[in-house]
Parts: sequence; structure tokens; C-alpha cells
Amino acid sequence: MDLSADACRAQVSIERARAADAPLANVRRIAELSAVAWGKQLALAELREGRRERTLRTRLELVALREIGVLQAFALGSENPDRGLASRACAAG
Repeated sequence: MDLSADACRAQVSIERARAADAPLANVRRIAELSAVAWGKQLALAELREGRRERTLRTRLELVALREIGVLQAFALGSENPDRGLASRACAAG
């Protein structure tokens, strides 16, 4: 299971607060190390979420382009299948 960037960000804050409030040096040290580790997880989560957003955006763009192509093909269509070919040949020639 992948952790969200928000969850990692919250955990970093919790560990930093724990380090600031701890009376014992070893507890502060462990909390600071934990905050650093959560910070690394945060960076990875942000990369992962950014990649997912880009992938989704690309998929939506491809679907939109496909739909535009279908609509254009439909608009060029005719009840007479030869008419479309003849019209294009006359326009090109």
C-alpha cells in the first residue's frame, strides 16, 4: 500500500514535534531520524502522485483526441460511400 503525501507530511510534523518536546536526548535523536525517514517517504509519495496525475491527464487527452477523430470521420461520412472519395479527389486535383 502506498502512503499519500499528506499522510507522510503529517507524520513528519508529528515526529518533529515529538523531537522538540522530548526531555531525553535519545528520544529526540530517534524522533529526528524518524522525521528524516518520513521526509524521504514524502518525497517518493509526491513523485508517485505527480506521475499518476500526468498519466491520467495523458489518458484523458488521448480519449479526447480519439473522440475528435471519430466525430470528424462521422462528419466526413456520406450515405454514398463513393462521394467521400470523389470529393477528396476533386479537392486535391
